[in-house]
Amino acid sequence: ISWNYDDILANQTANILAKLSFQSLQKDKSLPFINEIKLDISGNTTVNANNAMKWLNLHTFSIGNTNDYNTDSYKTYQLPKTAIAQANNSDILNILSRTDKFDARVYGINFAENFPDVDTRSLIFQNLQFLQASSPTLPVFSNESTNSSTTITLTYKVVEPEQGNSSSSAVISQVITDYSQNETLSTSIYPVITTTLNDTENENASANTNFNISLSNLRSGTKYNYKVKAKNDLRDIFSDFSTPKLSNFLRLPSDGPISTTLNFNASESKTYITTPSSTANLSNSYVYYLNTADNTTFNLSNTSNQTIQISDPYSSNQQNTQTGYGKWIDNSQNLVQVECYINSSLKQTISFNGFDTTNNNSGNATRSNSNSNTFNYFNNPSQSDMYSTANTKGFRIKGIVDLNHISSVLTNIGTAQNDKHTVEYKYIRHADVGGSSANTIHNVYIDTLSSVPSSISPLTSSTVQSVIYTMGIPSVKTFDISMNRTYHYINSENLYIPGNRIIANITNINNTNKNQTKSITLDRTSIVANGEYTLDFNDIKTQTNNYYYGSYYTQEITGNSTTLSTTETIYSLRGSSSGNSSLIVNNFFDKDSYNNTGGNSISRKFTYTDVYEITDSTEIAKLNTDVGDIGITQYTSANTDAGHKKIPQDWTLLYLGGKFRTNANKTYPNINNYQYDNADSIVNGSGQYSAGTTAYSTSGTSDANGYKWIVFNLTKSSGGYSMMGLTISIDENGDAQKYLDFDSVLSNFFKSSTIDALLNLTNTNAIGFCRATKSGTTTKIMGSFKQSFNPIGGNWIVNGTGTKTYSDISSGSSFGAIVDDGSSGRGIYISKTSINDDLKIFIGLKNNWSE
Repeated sequence: ISWNYDDILANQTANILAKLSFQSLQKDKSLPFINEIKLDISGNTTVNANNAMKWLNLHTFSIGNTNDYNTDSYKTYQLPKTAIAQANNSDILNILSRTDKFDARVYGINFAENFPDVDTRSLIFQNLQFLQASSPTLPVFSNESTNSSTTITLTYKVVEPEQGNSSSSAVISQVITDYSQNETLSTSIYPVITTTLNDTENENASANTNFNISLSNLRSGTKYNYKVKAKNDLRDIFSDFSTPKLSNFLRLPSDGPISTTLNFNASESKTYITTPSSTANLSNSYVYYLNTADNTTFNLSNTSNQTIQISDPYSSNQQNTQTGYGKWIDNSQNLVQVECYINSSLKQTISFNGFDTTNNNSGNATRSNSNSNTFNYFNNPSQSDMYSTANTKGFRIKGIVDLNHISSVLTNIGTAQNDKHTVEYKYIRHADVGGSSANTIHNVYIDTLSSVPSSISPLTSSTVQSVIYTMGIPSVKTFDISMNRTYHYINSENLYIPGNRIIANITNINNTNKNQTKSITLDRTSIVANGEYTLDFNDIKTQTNNYYYGSYYTQEITGNSTTLSTTETIYSLRGSSSGNSSLIVNNFFDKDSYNNTGGNSISRKFTYTDVYEITDSTEIAKLNTDVGDIGITQYTSANTDAGHKKIPQDWTLLYLGGKFRTNANKTYPNINNYQYDNADSIVNGSGQYSAGTTAYSTSGTSDANGYKWIVFNLTKSSGGYSMMGLTISIDENGDAQKYLDFDSVLSNFFKSSTIDALLNLTNTNAIGFCRATKSGTTTKIMGSFKQSFNPIGGNWIVNGTGTKTYSDISSGSSFGAIVDDGSSGRGIYISKTSINDDLKIFIGLKNNWSE
């Protein structure tokens, strides 16, 4: 509707409007002044009956300060017809949703008195009416998509949402699709259902614009009839149905989690096996080995339900093929077969079939035996439809296969023998259902070995090969160990042995350098049916590559019956057994007296060229008459094996265990009691050192409470003195008294407790003195280890002369020799220039004192 203001506007002259010149706002200049323009309508409404035929405000024009109402935007209004869906939202929308006649009025409002009133001054438009809307033209097909097993997507358009009115603003608001099954690929057990269904969908599509329709929850593998009608948003009336269409087949239901593979793997443990080449020809091969003495079952990995698809697996275009599913496998036989063969002989077959239309079910699986078999290599099979809902069943069949562990292998696989048995599973699929055959073959070696292996009467012996001497005491330097063995129950008559061919391991031998494990290994050509193997000394020697020859001790060996033992483990495929093998030796080895213990690298801890012995018992007796005249003899002048072979005097203190010791502290060996196997021409049983318990009193007579003696020669050197390769420094205490540090040097040869006793005035377990001649003379001087040095009357170098007994010098203060420098050391007072280069130290230890 539109209007003008010509009859009310003030004019100055023709075509020139009068304006108020004293107003600045455009709105305020107009005559007459209008603040708002109202548009009301009146008509029939069913929303609120009280408002029927009453004026209701539809729109208010608010005139802006800079606007003139005498413009087009304030002189026209388009009344929209209400869409059907909004017709009851209000009285105004209800009036405008109808084709009934209604009135409209337009009037202005300012701030003057309401005169004349609105009813009088309104401009009224009477008997307005919307034309009746037409239904849409029939929908036009654009496209169809069946890329799903449950949904068809259709694309349509409508050329004219309001037929006959190409400029209509109407849109397509709703479409209805009628559809029904036309043809299905399902088994004929489930025929086509012809019931017509409909699908209603709301749209908002303008003219000639595509819109999609989704038909869901459809039957898989099925064609559908369909047609579509539409209505617009102006009138509740549908178009005619579109041209009927027939869809393509929907896709088939998927495979889900069900595959077509079966697991025929074995869970049985494998074992490394060796046999002669003439039988199974295994060489450390990793195979299934069953010893029926331990195990009579061949175990498989998966004996629970294994589910496979009997029908042809899914593909995206499968609905366009004519094999392997649904109606194409109705009443088919042997679509899938699973067979078990033992040694190439068929024993049992599982058969899976297609849909059974006679009994209206998914078919039956069968199990059948062949070649007089009575054992079930499979459990009872079964088959069923993969799906249970109406829209997906009838296309795919699943089967269940259960494998059984094969028990009683001697009956159900074969007897114990020296070659393999074969357990074979064949999986055969017909070409119509994705045919591909697969074979799984297990080679199984069956044996019967009842007894565990053992070693019968193992024999071990040793032979001394070389010795080394220290002060006449021979220690075993190297020796050979020989062994022979007889092993039983290593294999059965079927000739299977452990893959590495090791039938025994001999571990370390205690107290020796033989700390490796050595293996006894069979050659494949040496395997014999009785499983018994005897190896003599030469065989073991060869097997161990002479390992036990040239052995040496790593621990002290002093007992007359020392046990050398090793642990031996014997192996077969039945298991293993272990036991100790012992060798009793009568050897002597003074380990702590040597460096680099072992074989040719062994060496004595120091030289012995400065060691002297008291010449004989007559000289010992001079301890009670004239110590200055005691005769001594060098033990040996050569630090060689030949020199050390010299047997010490019965009264001489021995070096054992790395120190000079008493018999009570370290039992002296009776060499005649030890076995040397004539090494170095030692004659066993006589002629060797045996005086360990012999001792002498200071009067030179044999006495159980007596002493053994050792004498050391000290030689002047640039650093002080030297003794047996060691330098003895000349130290000085706080009183400027020079001394040779005994604590330092003697600790290499004696226990600290022995040194303490030697320098203790009242201790008679360890006694001793020093002796030299005054410089430039032959006058003997003696110093006591029991008396402290005193420069005034207690200086042994000045006062220690005369014919004196040991008792005289040990108790006489004038023979004082010992300088005690506190924690810095202790030793004998020395004036290097006052004595000749012939200083000797005499030390005697009570032989029954354990130090």
